[in-house]
This record gives sequence, structure tokens and C-alpha cells, in this order.
Amino acid sequence: MEFGVSFYLIVGPGTMKPSAYFASAFELATIADREGMASVKMTEHYLNPYGGYCPSPLSFLAAVAARTRRVRLITGCILPAFHHPIQIAAETADGGRD
Repeated sequence: MEFGVSFYLIVGPGTMKPSAYFASAFELATIADREGMASVKMTEHYLNPYGGYCPSPLSFLAAVAARTRRVRLITGCILPAFHHPIQIAAETADGGRD
């Protein structure tokens, strides 16, 4: 059985500042990688604190990739209405990370 970290929080400016949220999220992702968890997942959300502060899961996961070595990176959702299909393909292409 594999375990991972899924960032799908109900948090907004009244609960936590964005800088504190991302600092905590990056720290948890680093701990998950170090402790052998299988994945880190982020979902795209807009206009609502439901789901956390993440209008760009690919940018978030790129920052996680820079801090981790083996954990798999997963998007819970990318909203295609907000992105060109070629942009999604280019940004999600496997760059050979082992």
C-alpha cells in the first residue's frame, strides 16, 4: 500500500496567509518525500477558499520537484477552460525525472 500527501484544504486569508500556507505545504512535501511517501497531489481552484490557495497546481508541483527527489507529482484537477490544450501538454510532458 502506498501513501501520499494531498493538498485539498479549506483555508483562506482569514485562516492563514498565503506565504505561511505555501511554506507549510512545501515543508510537508519535503517530509513526505524524505519519509518515503509515494506522492504529492495538488488541485486547481479559483474564487473560493475550498481547495486551498492553488490556482496553478503545475507551478506548485514544479516547486515541489525542486525540493524533492523521488515523490510522484499528481494534479487532482487542471481546469481545461482556463488553459490552452498545447499549454497543458507542454507543461505536463515528462521531462525524464527519475
